[in-house]
Amino acid sequence: MKATALLFSSLSFVLLAAAPAAQEQEQKRKPVRLLDVRTIPGLPWQLVEQQPDWFAQPPKVAGQFHFALVRRSNQGVLAEGRAAQLAEKDARRVLVEHLAPALGVADADAVVDVLCRHTVLAAAATTGTRKIAEARGPGQTIGEAFVLWRVPVRDAVCELDAGMQGRVERALLQPVVGWQDVQERPKWADEVEQVDGRFAFVSVCEDLREFDARLLSLTRGREEAKTLLRARLLPVLGEELTAACVERALARLMPARRAVWMQAPDRLRRRRTWTAIVRYEVPISAIVRDLDDEARTKVEAALKD
Repeated sequence: MKATALLFSSLSFVLLAAAPAAQEQEQKRKPVRLLDVRTIPGLPWQLVEQQPDWFAQPPKVAGQFHFALVRRSNQGVLAEGRAAQLAEKDARRVLVEHLAPALGVADADAVVDVLCRHTVLAAAATTGTRKIAEARGPGQTIGEAFVLWRVPVRDAVCELDAGMQGRVERALLQPVVGWQDVQERPKWADEVEQVDGRFAFVSVCEDLREFDARLLSLTRGREEAKTLLRARLLPVLGEELTAACVERALARLMPARRAVWMQAPDRLRRRRTWTAIVRYEVPISAIVRDLDDEARTKVEAALKD
C-alpha cells in the first residue's frame, strides 16, 4: 500500500510539473498578436549581426500583408523594450500612411483599427548592443530591434463594409513605401518622369515637425491629385464623367517614392523645418475604366501631355 501510494504521489507530481511546461509550450506556439505585445514578458528575439533581409524587403506571400518596423537606442535591451512597448503605435502609423492615399485619413484610421486586431508577429530580430564602427570614445554604442508583422488580408478585410473591401485589399497588395532620409531635395522631385500606364505627380509639404509634415502629405496628396486630374480631364470629358474618373483615380492613388529631410535654421528660417516629398502614381487603366473608346483615347492623351 505504501509503495502504491508513493507511486501515485510521484505520478501526481509529474503531472502537475508537466502542466505548466505544456502550457508554456502551447503559449509559444500561439502567434503573438500586435494588441497583446505590451502585456507579455517579451518578444522571441533572434540575435543577428546585421539588419535582416526581410526589413528592407518584407516577404511577398499571397493573402498576407507584411510590414517591418525598427527601433534604435544606445543599448540593445532598450531598443527591444521600445520596439515592444511602441509596437502598436508604430504599426498604426505605418498602416495609416500606407492606406490614407487611397482611402483618406479618416477611413484609413477606421480600417487600421480592424487590421490591428488581426496583425500577428512574423519575426523579431535584435543586434544586441554593439559599438558604432566609427566611434572613437567609450560609450558610443547602438542597439537595433527589428520586427516583422503579418496581416492575413482576407480575415481582416471581411470585417469591413462591402464597399470598402475591394479598395483595402488592392492597397494591401502593394508593398509599403518607406521614407528615405535625405540631406537635400532629391532630383526626382523636380523631374517628374511619367511612366507608361501611370499618371504621376509630386507633392511637397513642409512643417515644423517631421510627423506633421508626413501627415500633411497624406491629405494634400489626395487634394492635389483631384485638382490636377480635374484640370486635365474636365476640358475633354465634362463635369459628370470627370467626377467619376477622379473618384476612381483617388481609390487607386498610391505613393511610389517618399523622402523627408530637415532644414536647419538660416536667415529666412528662424526654426528648423521638415519637408516631406512624395511621388504619387495612379494607374491610367483605373481612370479610364467604364469609358467608351473615344473618351478613353481623349483621357489617355490628356494625361500624357
